Amino acid sequence: MKKYFYPLFLLLLAYVLFSSDDAKLIIAGIAVFLIGMVFMEDGFKLFSGGLMEKVLKKNNFICT
Repeated sequence: MKKYFYPLFLLLLAYVLFSSDDAKLIIAGIAVFLIGMVFMEDGFKLFSGGLMEKVLKKNNFICT
């Protein structure tokens, strides 16, 4: 059952993308948002020089 779920999900997603312009716009917006979040994470790491991460680890806000 599981081996059929993933390809079926991809086919359903492809159908929705090709049939609806609104779905394309929503999915593109989500993708741009997620890519922006990754770039912001990298920017904060470069800006703080890792200081923020060290402080959060010291105060047990980050579990590693």
